[in-house]
Amino acid sequence: MKHSKRQKAIFYTSLILSAFIVLASSQKAQALELLSYWDFNDPGDSTSAADVTGNSPDLTFNGGAAYTEDGGGLSDSAGDY
Repeated sequence: MKHSKRQKAIFYTSLILSAFIVLASSQKAQALELLSYWDFNDPGDSTSAADVTGNSPDLTFNGGAAYTEDGGGLSDSAGDY
Protein backbone atom coordinates (compact mmCIF):
# COMPACT_ATOMS: atom_id res chain seq x y z
CA MET A 1 0.00 0.00 0.00
CA LYS A 2 1.53 3.30 -1.09
CA HIS A 3 1.08 6.47 0.89
CA SER A 4 0.77 9.82 -0.76
CA LYS A 5 3.17 12.67 -0.04
CA ARG A 6 0.39 14.48 1.77
CA GLN A 7 -0.24 11.53 4.11
CA LYS A 8 3.49 11.29 4.87
CA ALA A 9 3.68 15.02 5.53
CA ILE A 10 0.71 14.85 7.90
CA PHE A 11 2.22 11.83 9.67
CA TYR A 12 5.63 13.44 10.19
CA THR A 13 4.12 16.77 11.21
CA SER A 14 1.93 15.11 13.82
CA LEU A 15 4.90 13.02 15.00
CA ILE A 16 7.04 16.13 15.47
CA LEU A 17 4.21 17.99 17.23
CA SER A 18 3.61 15.03 19.54
CA ALA A 19 7.31 14.88 20.42
CA PHE A 20 7.32 18.61 21.11
CA ILE A 21 4.28 18.34 23.40
CA VAL A 22 5.83 15.44 25.33
CA LEU A 23 9.12 17.27 25.77
CA ALA A 24 7.43 20.52 26.77
CA SER A 25 5.23 18.83 29.36
CA SER A 26 8.08 16.84 30.92
CA GLN A 27 9.93 19.84 32.30
CA LYS A 28 11.06 19.49 35.88
CA ALA A 29 8.41 20.50 38.37
CA GLN A 30 9.30 23.14 40.90
CA ALA A 31 9.96 21.95 44.42
CA LEU A 32 7.03 22.27 46.78
CA GLU A 33 7.45 24.93 49.43
CA LEU A 34 5.58 25.01 52.71
CA LEU A 35 3.59 28.25 52.77
CA SER A 36 2.64 28.25 56.43
CA TYR A 37 2.39 25.95 59.43
CA TRP A 38 0.83 26.82 62.75
CA ASP A 39 1.79 24.58 65.66
CA PHE A 40 -1.33 24.19 67.78
CA ASN A 41 0.53 21.89 70.18
CA ASP A 42 2.53 24.72 71.73
CA PRO A 43 0.46 26.41 74.44
CA GLY A 44 3.23 28.92 75.25
CA ASP A 45 0.92 31.82 74.32
CA SER A 46 -2.72 31.09 75.12
CA THR A 47 -4.05 33.78 72.75
CA SER A 48 -2.25 32.95 69.49
CA ALA A 49 -0.46 30.31 67.41
CA ALA A 50 2.85 31.19 65.76
CA ASP A 51 3.62 30.37 62.12
CA VAL A 52 6.82 28.32 62.31
CA THR A 53 7.76 28.91 58.64
CA GLY A 54 7.97 32.68 58.97
CA ASN A 55 5.99 33.08 55.72
CA SER A 56 2.63 33.99 57.25
CA PRO A 57 1.38 36.02 60.20
CA ASP A 58 0.62 34.44 63.55
CA LEU A 59 -2.97 33.42 64.24
CA THR A 60 -4.94 35.10 67.00
CA PHE A 61 -7.63 33.07 68.73
CA ASN A 62 -11.04 34.77 68.63
CA GLY A 63 -14.41 34.02 70.17
CA GLY A 64 -13.22 32.18 73.25
CA ALA A 65 -10.98 29.69 71.46
CA ALA A 66 -8.15 28.50 73.69
CA TYR A 67 -5.77 25.64 74.28
CA THR A 68 -7.07 22.80 76.43
CA GLU A 69 -5.45 20.07 78.44
CA ASP A 70 -3.73 17.35 76.38
CA GLY A 71 -6.14 14.49 75.67
CA GLY A 72 -3.54 12.13 74.19
CA GLY A 73 -5.06 12.47 70.73
CA LEU A 74 -8.60 11.67 71.88
CA SER A 75 -11.36 14.19 72.44
CA ASP A 76 -13.89 11.73 73.93
CA SER A 77 -16.53 13.06 71.56
CA ALA A 78 -18.62 11.28 68.94
CA GLY A 79 -16.68 10.30 65.83
CA ASP A 80 -13.29 10.28 67.58
CA TYR A 81 -11.78 6.96 66.53
